[in-house]
Amino acid sequence: MEDYKTLEKEVKLESFLHLKALAAAESAWRTNETKPFPESAVTPRNVQILKEFTNSEKAAEAVKAEEQKAADLLKEEAAQKAQRERGSGGRRNREFAERQKQEEQKKEALEEEREAFHKKARDLYDQKLSELITAAGGTPPDFSSSETPLPSKGKGKNVAKKRK
Repeated sequence: MEDYKTLEKEVKLESFLHLKALAAAESAWRTNETKPFPESAVTPRNVQILKEFTNSEKAAEAVKAEEQKAADLLKEEAAQKAQRERGSGGRRNREFAERQKQEEQKKEALEEEREAFHKKARDLYDQKLSELITAAGGTPPDFSSSETPLPSKGKGKNVAKKRK
């Protein structure tokens, strides 16, 4: 529960400083980029209790189960994509499948470019937020880690947490 309270304090401070960090990131962005700052790429973190546990091992198992569900979903999507790419026989079907594959590659390239653009904006925002948190006397979080924090093995209720 101590981990949750600490994380909740961090998130509260980040939410409080969100608009200031966003404004600072936007002004820094305008000096380097010609495209407008993608505000949709920047959202404050939040913390969510998935379920309360009395045992840290059960909490860790629940976190692993959630991570496994996400991994299974990604595998299923990859399998469906591979099935679509294979298509069926016949000249028309092959030509159609080839056109679809080319269109999908274009979409993927645009998506990768958009993701890189958003990551650059998010990194700049994280940098400005860290500066503001340090100036406020807090300890800036490690934004490079996206792993879910596991509950400690202390006394009291253990909580499985999800970071976004």
